[in-house]
Amino acid sequence: MNVAELGKTTRNQVLELALNKAIDRFSKKQDRGAVSSEVVFNVQTPRTEPLLCVPDYLGWAVQRVFEKGDTRYYDFIRERISLVVDLYDSSKYQGSHHYYTQRNPLTSANKIGPPVS
Repeated sequence: MNVAELGKTTRNQVLELALNKAIDRFSKKQDRGAVSSEVVFNVQTPRTEPLLCVPDYLGWAVQRVFEKGDTRYYDFIRERISLVVDLYDSSKYQGSHHYYTQRNPLTSANKIGPPVS
């Protein structure tokens, strides 16, 4: 798995610990034995792997809607995003209104937190 490096926090050891924690949680929840998949992390910088900038930009544009209510960058790439799931808005789980698509896009109303003054 190619992973974008973010300063000194993105290290193989930290990624391995997070993966092992996720595997343990999954195994306990699903009541299954060991997971047999092998994952190898390939930590890259944008300089060595420029394509990592694409998912990074996409995630940033969606994050900006939730943090600031700013849809300018999201609107620019909205046709390329088929689905956004807001896992944190449990009040909209009823009727699956926490799913956002091209027909039901994110808006500035999806901003989380107090308004910026």
